[in-house]
Amino acid sequence: KIFGDLQDLILEKRVFHLDSDSDVDGIYIHDVDWKLLTERILSLLKDFHLKYPLRYGIPKEEVTGRIGIASQYAPDCLQNWLASGIVKTMNGLVASAEHQIQYSPAQQIRMREFLSQLDMDPVNTPTVKSAQDALSEELFQSLVDQEMIVRVSQDVIFSTQQYQVMLDHVLQVCQRGKIITVAEFRDHFHTSRKYSLAFLEYLDKKGITERYGEGRRLAGGISTY
Repeated sequence: KIFGDLQDLILEKRVFHLDSDSDVDGIYIHDVDWKLLTERILSLLKDFHLKYPLRYGIPKEEVTGRIGIASQYAPDCLQNWLASGIVKTMNGLVASAEHQIQYSPAQQIRMREFLSQLDMDPVNTPTVKSAQDALSEELFQSLVDQEMIVRVSQDVIFSTQQYQVMLDHVLQVCQRGKIITVAEFRDHFHTSRKYSLAFLEYLDKKGITERYGEGRRLAGGISTY
């Protein structure tokens, strides 16, 4: 009886079923409350994009916290907003579906010049502060958001292409059952301990590698970014 009543309310659009893949389980929310949450996320994203037009979006955890969604309900809410086409996501960021980043001609020139600078010495890169000074903080963050550069520590960045080259090397070494040390990585790429340690610690943080003795080996689940 209760299930039948719920189905009637859903058909009447008075109750919204977040987990539409399940006949019974999932989260049910009154249509008025769902519309209120939807208005909140759209307002939050609109304000963010007006303030930071070069950034892709807001971290998922921040979005759900700021509009008052409990963490256990956040994935279902976001999935429904994605399915309805009002938001989009990339790299853990949430954006309005309508948001498009548009760079000025001057910004495009600065981006090309900076990325060319990275290519000149891809393993001994400028500091984050230097990059922000060359680009502006907003343009720098825009490149990070869109994975044109990868920030592996507070002060170390690499181009996405160079990051992939170094990741491939670590995977190749470790997949042969060997460990890779900071010194071995440093010597292979002709770089310093600073860059080597920052990169390898980033892989640890992402769950790609883990400390083992004097070096690192592959961890359980592997992701690349």
